[in-house]
Formats: sequence, C-alpha cells, structure tokens
Amino acid sequence: MVNLILWIGECLRSISILGLSYLEWIGLLWTLVCIGYFTPLILNSIYCIWIAPILRCYTDLRTMGKWAVITGASDGIGKAYAEEIARLGVNIVLISRSKQKLDAVAKEIAGEFGVETKVIVTDFTDGLQVYEKIEKELEGLEIGILVNNVGIFYPYVDFFTELPNARKQSQDMIFCNVFPITLMTHMILPQMCSRGRGVIINLGSYMGQHVVPLATMYSATKAFTERFSEGLAMEYEKSGIIIQAVIPEYVSTKMSGVTKPSWTTPSATEYVQKALKTVGVESKTSVYLPHRLSILGTSSLFFFCRGFVIRFHFYALLALRGLSKRRLEFISKKL
Repeated sequence: MVNLILWIGECLRSISILGLSYLEWIGLLWTLVCIGYFTPLILNSIYCIWIAPILRCYTDLRTMGKWAVITGASDGIGKAYAEEIARLGVNIVLISRSKQKLDAVAKEIAGEFGVETKVIVTDFTDGLQVYEKIEKELEGLEIGILVNNVGIFYPYVDFFTELPNARKQSQDMIFCNVFPITLMTHMILPQMCSRGRGVIINLGSYMGQHVVPLATMYSATKAFTERFSEGLAMEYEKSGIIIQAVIPEYVSTKMSGVTKPSWTTPSATEYVQKALKTVGVESKTSVYLPHRLSILGTSSLFFFCRGFVIRFHFYALLALRGLSKRRLEFISKKL
C-alpha cells in the first residue's frame, strides 16, 4: 500500500503540463469541481429569483380550480397562503384546530377579497378519524390548490428520551407532520388528476435537509415531506399536477418565535408572496434569497464534511436546550 502511494506521488510529480506542479494540478482540479458544483446552483437561483418572476413563468393559480384548501391556516405561513391565494380570486377552505381563529380569518378574507370561505375545525393530532370528516366537508368542491402547511415543533429541543411526555409528543408529531401531508394529498389528488391540473404545496423545513440531533423527530418528519414531494412530483408530472416542496428557514411567525421581521427573517406575507412566484418554476424551493444562500452553504458543507455539520448543529442546539430549560424553570417559579 505504501509503495502504491509512493508510486502515485511520483506520477503526480512527473506531471508538468503547462508548467504546473502536482499540487497546483490538485488545486486546479479542486477549483473545477467547486465551479462545476456551485455554478448550476447559482445560475438556477438567479433564474428563479429574478428572471422567472419578470417573465411571469410561474403558474397562474386561478386556472387550477375554484377552491384552495389550506391546513394550519389560522396563523403564520398558512394564513398568509390563504390570504395571497384569495387575493387571486380563489375560494378558500381553512383547516385548523381553533374555531375562533378560523372564523376570524375567514371573515377577514371574505371581507377583503370578496371570495367564498369555508371553515373546517380539526385537530390533526386526534389521529386517522379526522379525515373522514374532512372528506365529507370537501365533497362537491372543485379543489385546484392544496397547501399542506400544518405542523408542530417541540416546546424545546431535547434528547429523544428526555422530551416531556415523549411518547405522546412523538405520536402527535407524526399525526400532525406526516399523516396530513400524506392523507390530504391522497384525498384531493384524484380529482386534480381527473381534470388534468392542480397544485399541491407542501411546507417542509431546512431541518429536513440533513440530520439535526436534539430535533431528531422533527427533522425526520420534514425529511419525509421533502422526499414525499419529490417522488410525487415526478409520478404526476405528466398528469398536469404541480407538486412543490417549500423549504423555509426562519420566518417571522408564532411557531418560529421570531416576532420581528428582518432581512434574514421575512414576514409570512412577504415569504408567501415570493413563494407563489416559484410555483411551476421549482419543484423544491427555499424561496427567499438569504434562506437559499444559507441552505446552499449548509448543504455544501454537509456534502464535503458531513460529520462537522451534524456536530455543529448538535452543540448549537445543546446550548439552546439549556437556555430554554432555564427559561421555563424561571417562568414556572414566577407562577
């Protein structure tokens, strides 16, 4: 083995094309690999962010059907999708667990955009029995758009077996993050196929891009969202159905805990406005430029040094875990 390595070294030293040493050749080849890896990604981002919206290459959602169904529609990104799709003149079905919030959103949308609204009060953590009720409520509606947005996160990140009420929380996360995207799609996709058009938008997360210790369950459910979307997008491409996975980082919502929008953390409305201009352009998108850059950088690091990225996330979340637990202890003492 040593002789083989020495022989390879001698061969490399003998290379002197264009006057370059073997180390210079290694550097040149590495540069070419990086250019080959990053150039298509950068060009694709330029097209999707600036060129496609200007040329209006995105799908006209008004042609998909009379109704749109949005899960997790009472707050944040789900509410923003409901508002922006209603702005196009599409009727809206809002699904979430809080009747009070849903009624308020439905009234607001109907009053501002002059569309029909329908409210379905559902707690997806109740399990499989909720889907029969939803299917009955949707019967007879021409649904052209489905936004699978509903999802839950942890009260705080922690080791899997140390999560508070771990079994119930794991069950709820599967019921809320995996079952709805699967069963709502299975419920609505057939009528889209029969008409030869439709759009399904599935909300994932940057945490589904790679392994995230201490947020293991959540990361795994969001990885499912991405794989499920990519597979179905290819299966139904020739049927005229657009299936898109949206992969945000932090957006200013109640779930993220970020209350003030910034350059790196857009409001839900700003994020969704940009996201709708990627429908029909990208089957998987991070939408927002800072999110694209961050996910591109992390994915590249993960490709070249997987272990480092996983450990970085682990120790970062370990510090966050400590802060969150101390904060909860402080609040409980005050109460």
